[in-house]
Amino acid sequence: MSEAFQKLQVKKYTKKTYKNPAEARYWKKYKDVVKQKNTHSIMDVAFCNDMPDYLCVAVSAKVDIYKITERLFESDVKAINTLFKFNDVVTTCRLRDSKDLLATGTKEGLVQIFQTKKRLNLRTFTHHKNSINSVAFNSNKVNLASCADENDVAIWELATKDPQHIIEDAHNDYVKAISYHDQNTLMTTSYDKTVKLWDVRNKLDSNSFNYYLEMSDPIENFTRIDEYNYAIANGNYISLIDIRNSDEIVRTINAHQKSIFNVRYDSAKQRLISAGADCHLKFHDLVNEKVMYTVKLPSEVLSFDISSDGQNYALGLMNGTLLIRSKKFTPDEDEEDLDIDPEAMMDKFLSKDHLVQTSKGYKHFYRGQYTKESGMDDIISKSRKKINLQKFEKYLKKFQYKNALNSALEKRSTDITVSLIEELIQRSSLEIAIANRSEEELILLLDFLIWKISDYRFSDILVEVAKIVIDMYSCVIGHSEEVFKKFKELYTKVDTEIDEQKQMLEVKSKLDTLKTCYNIFALSSQS
Repeated sequence: MSEAFQKLQVKKYTKKTYKNPAEARYWKKYKDVVKQKNTHSIMDVAFCNDMPDYLCVAVSAKVDIYKITERLFESDVKAINTLFKFNDVVTTCRLRDSKDLLATGTKEGLVQIFQTKKRLNLRTFTHHKNSINSVAFNSNKVNLASCADENDVAIWELATKDPQHIIEDAHNDYVKAISYHDQNTLMTTSYDKTVKLWDVRNKLDSNSFNYYLEMSDPIENFTRIDEYNYAIANGNYISLIDIRNSDEIVRTINAHQKSIFNVRYDSAKQRLISAGADCHLKFHDLVNEKVMYTVKLPSEVLSFDISSDGQNYALGLMNGTLLIRSKKFTPDEDEEDLDIDPEAMMDKFLSKDHLVQTSKGYKHFYRGQYTKESGMDDIISKSRKKINLQKFEKYLKKFQYKNALNSALEKRSTDITVSLIEELIQRSSLEIAIANRSEEELILLLDFLIWKISDYRFSDILVEVAKIVIDMYSCVIGHSEEVFKKFKELYTKVDTEIDEQKQMLEVKSKLDTLKTCYNIFALSSQS
């Protein structure tokens, strides 16, 4: 008789440790309430300031509006409204504080105002000729500012179609970000590496700014920290400035390997949050000047925003993934502990309802004493315990290696997938599992490699898998645009990891040199 099939022994790899476990627990309370894959990149996400449950998302030629409220099921958070009335890609969007109006900018240079409830196009502003980069409502609810891939900045009055002010040649390069400091003051940043502050009550020209400061790199984004302090994302640096002092930068933070596209401040937790081209979301403590927590993402972060109450944040990735995370639906352990009534707890303790008898009674000790032995021997057949196999183990039992690997990949469990790959290597069947894949199956495998190939716990095995994939499918890379994108992402991921390893080796060699010099100096001083 053949032996029973042995279940796959899933290895338990060491979990990553966190330098700040309390900080990690806090940010892990944010759970995905929306995880949606789109065919186009998410160009912009923005929460409403006064109503932080409302979020607008610009993707392709539409804008989705979400309301993050209490729900019964995981899938209940869906778009409550969608605006389709666009002729080109929507590059930016903003909700007014009362969430009744939506301002959008498109790639063809149009700035449009919509009534969110009825989806009516109320105004279309046409001064800009190039792609709109940012729009900003004034808190007076009358004005709107806009900037584009050009040097001008436009200030509009919502009641009319004509601009109230046009700041011609406000910067020497594309104006990337814009925001009102107060009702009378407007801040702009540009690829010309400068930050400028304008008094919009006066007639404006290129030299009428109230504040000017030059950075070391082109500026992508900025955010307000408090009344006078701002964080500026320039290159892979974050520069902290005080607008009362235009002579110098207060502090510079270098925490990213590539350009930072977004920077926001969470006033609830007092954390500065940054994200960009290195696929990392980082949470900074400005007091201790440390990165307190990091989230690794599958693609570059094009857009990011956090709600004013700190309960929700949203991410728009270059690969088309929209992530909305919230801790509204995560029970707060501290609050649960506070809800316990001491008097009720004492009453329950004093009552006898919770007491259960654990000792054995009279009948237990005298059981079987008067039972007579039967004349015949009883034959007890040994029952075989049924082994419950998971889906990938059933395929493995039938020698369907490709289906087994696909099933493990779909589970999104790294331990299971890597253990299965090791089992396939022992059976000399890894090439069989990787070969003859459809486009969807190949993308599934490539997504896993992109996700985990740089993890030191699995890199030895996954590098070998990547070599086999490249050898098998290098001749068909150009046949599918999606497959080509995935191979390009894999190449970028590996190239980035190699650069980081080289930098670490350089630092190690320098430290070794310093250590050797110190030892030589110590020996010479002793002699």
